[in-house]
Amino acid sequence: MAPTYNEFRDMFSRGQLISKFWLVEELMKAHRLFDEKIVIAGSWFGVLGYLLRTKFVDVQVTCVDIDPRCEVFLSKLVPEYQPNRVKGVTADLYDFDYSDQDVIINTSCEHLTNLSGWLEKIPSGKTVVLQSSNYEKLEEHQNCVKSLQEFIQQTGSHFSEIKYTGEWGFTMYTRYMLIGKKK
Repeated sequence: MAPTYNEFRDMFSRGQLISKFWLVEELMKAHRLFDEKIVIAGSWFGVLGYLLRTKFVDVQVTCVDIDPRCEVFLSKLVPEYQPNRVKGVTADLYDFDYSDQDVIINTSCEHLTNLSGWLEKIPSGKTVVLQSSNYEKLEEHQNCVKSLQEFIQQTGSHFSEIKYTGEWGFTMYTRYMLIGKKK
């Protein structure tokens, strides 16, 4: 089954796209990407994976999502789909093995009921990029933060070094981002 109309509309909404372009730009500044393995945990339909792959041609991107439609969407509808460079994997992000990855990205921290438990699964020394928001109007947003400071307090103890923190205000919510090295 393909994404619904509302999912497709949201996937390419202004806020979703700006958040992803912002992540790519700040990741370029904080971590040199060359022939590395990147995993996007909770990747949804893989738009960020496609953006990363077009910006960094030598990286391998794995888009992990529990919804099997995401893997199908990525493999059939993204024009430059290359299984050796961008691939979808249907898996629970809590069960995925991150040991073989160089960069771990999660842009949906507000969806995780146990963000700290998920961060514990990431091996030491990995570059980690996190995004969350203060948008509490969706039922699936169970772990929203009210400020960048709260997001740093919620996640910062898992990092030996924080390379970037920032926020981006939208009409209905604010998006927060942190890039760091896993402790």
